[in-house]
Amino acid sequence: MSMGVNLALKNDGTVWAWGDNSFGQLGNETIPARRTNKTKSYSAVPVQVNGLNNIRQVVADSLFCMALKNDGSVWVWGAYSSGVIPLKKDTGERYTSKPIQIPGLTDVVSIATNGVYGFALKDDGAVWVWCIRPELEKKKMYKLILIQLPRLNDISYISAGFGCFVAIQKNGSVWAWGTGWAFFLLDTDPGYLIEQYPPIKVPGLNDVMTVDVGFQTRPVVVKKDGTVWRFYYQVPVEENKTDILHIEQVTGITDVKSTTLGGCYILKRDGTVWKVEEDTKTKSVKLKQVIR
Repeated sequence: MSMGVNLALKNDGTVWAWGDNSFGQLGNETIPARRTNKTKSYSAVPVQVNGLNNIRQVVADSLFCMALKNDGSVWVWGAYSSGVIPLKKDTGERYTSKPIQIPGLTDVVSIATNGVYGFALKDDGAVWVWCIRPELEKKKMYKLILIQLPRLNDISYISAGFGCFVAIQKNGSVWAWGTGWAFFLLDTDPGYLIEQYPPIKVPGLNDVMTVDVGFQTRPVVVKKDGTVWRFYYQVPVEENKTDILHIEQVTGITDVKSTTLGGCYILKRDGTVWKVEEDTKTKSVKLKQVIR
């Protein structure tokens, strides 16, 4: 689910989309309405994404979509401006409504995106980041950048969102990469960001099972005991001071298996789904059951 398009993965491995189609996000090879001088580019009725089968995971961003096949290959469609969809040469087109495979990515078991970069967790526990960037020496030509994130091994879970990427190791430790708006420098080679800001281990967080970054800058993690926690780094006012790490438990929530949309919804171990309503002033939490 995203602010623009929504995806559904059926048990038969097919993918269905509904919502905004301004950049071909529906993936059914239709021409977006804005290109045909129409006033509407939207579908309230789910349509099948063409050419995709045997899918195990889908990810929707506002401008593009991603899908992971059972064979470990990664497919994307939507706006070229997102920076994650392969584009060899600028031909004037700004979108693809047909899913395209990311070359060089194999043996992938999970995918994520922050809207600018794509992330792939491989079956060997390594994490790779990819993006499409202009080749400065070749006018209107583009290149695919595919880099393995350092320091990350034995990873079991990944999530990405607003300016942040978080990975969980099999031992329950948490690693984070990203510096807020640095993730949104569209012309920045990720190699530079990796060199300047490599992934770091988040101290004080252990026995973590899943992580959910969502649209927030404060990732939400679920520990093996079913409790929910948030963490974030506060940039100090004084110069030459290190960032201040804040870790806080979301009280009033227990027996949780996973969360989504930045902790707005939780899946409990008994299979029920709850909406989380939090009072920002009192920090109190109210739960409203949405699926029994």
